[in-house]
Amino acid sequence: MQIALVLRSGGIYKPLHVQTLAAQVSANLPECRRIFCLTDVEVPRVDCVPLQHEWPGWWSKMSLFDPAVKGDLLYFDLDTVVRGSLHDLLQVKQRAMLRDFYRPIGLGSGVMVLPEAERQFIWEKWIANPQKAMQHS
Repeated sequence: MQIALVLRSGGIYKPLHVQTLAAQVSANLPECRRIFCLTDVEVPRVDCVPLQHEWPGWWSKMSLFDPAVKGDLLYFDLDTVVRGSLHDLLQVKQRAMLRDFYRPIGLGSGVMVLPEAERQFIWEKWIANPQKAMQHS
């Protein structure tokens, strides 16, 4: 499983946040084969993949579902702090998300397990009309 991060410039998060989180993940998950960041800026010492869409802010996370992004993904928001082993998350083989911390019946996208085989249908629904989804947030 690959570790995926997303950084859209212009907000509060900077390349340093990506570097810090990538280092924490690497230290706590030495068996991880790849850590990469979908981004529109250069992040030194991190494998960067250019964002293909100009969706604002956290909507850029939807790029994780693009079929061009190959492989199973474990995603972390840039405000995540890793303080221990992540090995158990590698054992999850189906799509999974956090529960929203503030709305117990809601979902939180701060940590997601995104198997490649389960991303396609989400991408198809999203890409059909991303502007409509973004205006309802």
